[in-house]
Amino acid sequence: MASFVLINQLDRSSDPTQLTRKAMVEYASFELEYLKLVVAGIVSSEAKEISATSAINLTREVKTKQMKPTEGQAVLRRFASDEAAWLRLTDDDAYRLAPRFIAEMGPYLKQVHGTDVGDCGLCHQLVVRDSKCGSCPATFHLYCLTTLHDKCNGCKGDVAPRGKGRPRSSRDKPASRKRRQTIEKPALEDSSEDSD
Repeated sequence: MASFVLINQLDRSSDPTQLTRKAMVEYASFELEYLKLVVAGIVSSEAKEISATSAINLTREVKTKQMKPTEGQAVLRRFASDEAAWLRLTDDDAYRLAPRFIAEMGPYLKQVHGTDVGDCGLCHQLVVRDSKCGSCPATFHLYCLTTLHDKCNGCKGDVAPRGKGRPRSSRDKPASRKRRQTIEKPALEDSSEDSD
């Protein structure tokens, strides 16, 4: 999936370890601290995602406020909402960084998590969920790798594409229990109208 993101690069803190100024206004300091913990959990994992349960458990590490797990769940939903679009929730209930976060927070990711992210060997842009060359240290976006036909453009070695799980949007959430029961039960016909 390709994403296009328009970025206002002037709306940045002078310190690349800080999140955008807009985020600093829209979110409380404990929410931003929590987001940083979740991001660290995502980029430090091999799969570049964190389970919803593990993300909620990170509320214990927030120092600016004692967060309850339900608060963590609400904050995660807010960051994964269509309005914020900073995180994505997969079908397997794992959180990943959304394209908007990667595009807007590239300098932050490179400075704070530089050993866990890299640059694509083809387009030279930041890559988080990379496919690695088996013969050299090159990494690639999945999209860029398809244009190279799964071959490294440097050493010509084979590059195995990373497995893909389909992220879901807020519109893909499972139906509520009441709604599922309504859908699953067949409609009963009213026989009193047919007796005339």
